[in-house]
Amino acid sequence: MRQFDHIIWDWNGTILNDLPLTVSIMNAQLTKNARSPMSLDEYRGCFAFPLRAFYESTGLANSNEEFMKQNLAFFAEYTKKCGECTLHNGVTHILDTFIENGGTHSILSAYAQSGLTSMVKLFGIDSKFTHIKGASNLEGSSKVDEGHALLSMLEYKQSRILFVGDTMHDYEVACSLGVQCALIAKGHQSKERLSGAQALLLDSHDELLSYL
Repeated sequence: MRQFDHIIWDWNGTILNDLPLTVSIMNAQLTKNARSPMSLDEYRGCFAFPLRAFYESTGLANSNEEFMKQNLAFFAEYTKKCGECTLHNGVTHILDTFIENGGTHSILSAYAQSGLTSMVKLFGIDSKFTHIKGASNLEGSSKVDEGHALLSMLEYKQSRILFVGDTMHDYEVACSLGVQCALIAKGHQSKERLSGAQALLLDSHDELLSYL
């Protein structure tokens, strides 16, 4: 008997392996602004929500105007190249297996709704989700409100819902929604940072299947 009826998935870094692309674009921005580029590990050690605080920590933005300029430039480049990314190993198998066992899925993302819907369709997995919930903008401030809106559309007990993500913000959202959380240390934050959450901490997507 499965433990959960529904899985809420984060998208970027959890389903979509966009970490190399993200770091590449960020480093191009840093270099353009006479800043030192980051290694993958350095990025995973400092990336955070809200995005403005992250940009400030890199020295790319000291005002809201600078943040908006850099953030829009980032997403313009990201939109061009996101199709070059791949899904994380094992994700499709987990999605299909959970559905075969009577479960359902949704996506909750800080990515803007229109772009999110198009991206999920691009990777051919949109039919696997009952709901795809994105943000109203690209500011990356929080997805707590969107999470509660999604929760209101789900006809499941909170104890039967699992939130799967790759950042501490995903854990914060899960706590706000009153659902259990699993964090996979293959995305935008390191395992060391994720260890601060009282959540199931996994090294790979394959480990998640046995927990469901």
